[in-house]
Amino acid sequence: VAIAKAFQYYSETSTVPLYRGVYNTETRILEGLQVGDTFQLGRVTSLSENFNVAKNFAKLGNMIELAPGAEGCFSLVGLIVHRFNEWEAMDPRDFEMQDGDWRRDAALKEAEWLISGDTTFQLLGVEERDGKVIYKIKTV
Repeated sequence: VAIAKAFQYYSETSTVPLYRGVYNTETRILEGLQVGDTFQLGRVTSLSENFNVAKNFAKLGNMIELAPGAEGCFSLVGLIVHRFNEWEAMDPRDFEMQDGDWRRDAALKEAEWLISGDTTFQLLGVEERDGKVIYKIKTV
């Protein structure tokens, strides 16, 4: 219920490419596609603005690159950083004692976004970069 409300209230359109290292189920979906095919991942999916963060999750050697302009997603990092900023303003000592700066910086580094499970994507192409297979997709 909470995640549905988050999509309802915080949905935005991405302005940067978003990346994800994909696992078995997602790899099977992607490997069965031709350029131009559409598909859904069927669950809320986490992506990152940071290519290297996503690359670290690409244990099978496959990644997604979601083109800018994706709708039905929101910047989770924006919400997290806002909460850390509020916490720091409200109780700077507790914030410092609980490694708030480190935790906020970690969230900023990951730069995580979420996209809805019912989002439809289209495969734009496949390329290799940094030893990984990159499935370039967009929302439709």
